[in-house]
Amino acid sequence: MSKRYVSGRHYPLHKGRFLLGGMLIGAVIVMLGTVGPHFFHGEDAFAKHAVSGDKTALLPLKKAPMHAGLAQSTDPSLQKLAEYEQVYGGAVANSMMIFAGLPDNSSDASSEAIDMASKLEEFARFHITPLVVMEPTVNGSSITLIDFSAGKYDAPLADYFNDLKAQGITDATMGTWLPFPEDNIPDWGNTDPKVFQTNVVKFAKIQKAVFPTSQLTLMLNSQSFQSDDVDRNYGTFSSLVPYVQGLPKGMFSSFGLQGFPWISAANATTQASLTDPAEFLNADLAVQAARSLGVKQIWFNTGTFQTIYNNDPSEMVTFTASQRQAMLESELKQVKIAQADGFKVAVNLFSYNSSSTDEATDWSYWHTGQTPAQAPGEAVFKSFAEQVHSAGIDLWLFDSN
Repeated sequence: MSKRYVSGRHYPLHKGRFLLGGMLIGAVIVMLGTVGPHFFHGEDAFAKHAVSGDKTALLPLKKAPMHAGLAQSTDPSLQKLAEYEQVYGGAVANSMMIFAGLPDNSSDASSEAIDMASKLEEFARFHITPLVVMEPTVNGSSITLIDFSAGKYDAPLADYFNDLKAQGITDATMGTWLPFPEDNIPDWGNTDPKVFQTNVVKFAKIQKAVFPTSQLTLMLNSQSFQSDDVDRNYGTFSSLVPYVQGLPKGMFSSFGLQGFPWISAANATTQASLTDPAEFLNADLAVQAARSLGVKQIWFNTGTFQTIYNNDPSEMVTFTASQRQAMLESELKQVKIAQADGFKVAVNLFSYNSSSTDEATDWSYWHTGQTPAQAPGEAVFKSFAEQVHSAGIDLWLFDSN
């Protein structure tokens, strides 16, 4: 897939924007005093035991064998997955998130389809399902959502899917496509549920006209904002049902909820945080939306950071391995709530190191080439992955070389 570079706090294919929508930098914050200082500055005994492996006697896991040749894949995401399999000791994720933008014309559709077809074929070769996030961007710049509603991109998008089919892509190898992600944050310019519904239905119809049995999903942020709240000062953790109510049943196969922790800079005059997954990843919001949408699967896009504000030492905040493990286990509790309500559930662990971008946050659990001693996050990931699989939950990933 061709890369599109944009200015500001975004990086290729807007991964930064996609993530920052879940960081919940705005209203509805929790003062640090209500959380407890040990969570940010000390070792949490509960989590320490989880990292060292002696907290819980998990049932023995029968791990599937690692994918042979994965490290030599032509795709950077799959190359990175090979590292995760080494750390885990077996096949660990059955899906990986990748990004795409909209084609602007027939020529763009053709060239972009060739790139995407190569990627989809490589995923199929290793039996990993791609979760294709198609953002409302053209050549790295955001489109006007009303233009999509009015049909401006209908022909290029139809050409794109037809070109994919001409490249040999089938309904099965398409994976799952996610149009208009986190459309309830102001970054895309319009958070109106009616506009969202118009656009996702239009997109789905164009895709299914070419790939009738292909899969589509929807994903919204846990915190919603008005379109003009560009600084995210007045977000609310309110029902997401208005975004999905009345959508055609069977058009979408699952619903995703996005939520990430946030904490103010170390030198901020007023210290604040949003670190409770029961708030930023509230399973009830996902369950309500999934029931309204009429789907049986829910997935959660989340993660934990190792460091944040990496571009300024005076602002940087670090979470220890134990603190990250505790956070992941709390996030997993929310996933299990949805599971207990009868849904098939999955966790997409966002673990990309974006330190070198304007986002300046490291969501990874190790850096390539580090030893386990240098990267205690390896043990955190392995423990979390084992707990996820022991609970019968699918694990997905976003990371890339």
